[in-house]
Amino acid sequence: MTSRAASATVPALQMPASTNETTSRRGSRPAPPVAPLPAAGGQSGIYGLAKIDHRGRVTDATVERALGWPPGTRPNIQETNGVIVVSVDDRGVVTMPNQGHLCLPLPVRRWCRLDPGDQVLLTVGQHANRLFVYPSTTLDELLGEHRLALFGGER
Repeated sequence: MTSRAASATVPALQMPASTNETTSRRGSRPAPPVAPLPAAGGQSGIYGLAKIDHRGRVTDATVERALGWPPGTRPNIQETNGVIVVSVDDRGVVTMPNQGHLCLPLPVRRWCRLDPGDQVLLTVGQHANRLFVYPSTTLDELLGEHRLALFGGER
C-alpha cells in the first residue's frame, strides 16, 4: 500500500430518525440505518458499513440495491492507495453469486491487510457503476487529525 497525504472534507453525519422498520436478513433485528450523505457537487452518496467474513464476503443490502449488479456480473477488483475499487468488467475473474454479495479475493485482502471481522466502509460511485471499499486503516489515514477530534484519540 502506498502512502500519500490526502485532504478530505468530512461532512457532518446526520442519522435518520429512528423510524427504520426494515429488518435484517435474519428478520430478528432492525437493519442499521444507512444515511445518504452529501457528496461533492451536491450529489447524494450511498454509504454502508460491513464486516468481512471468513470467506472475504462483504454485504450491505442498501449498497447492493444501489449497485443493482445481478448475479453473474463480473466485477473487476483493484487496490489503489489502500482503497479497493470495484467496477463491472466482462474480463473479471470472479462473479457475483445469487445472494448478491461481493467476495473480496484473498490477494486483495492481503494487499489491504484485511482479516475476517474487520470493518470496511462501502461507498457507491456517483452513477452506481463503481463500489469503493475503504479499510479502517485507510480511513484512519484519510481522517488524520480529524480522527483525534472525532474520537478523542481512541483506537
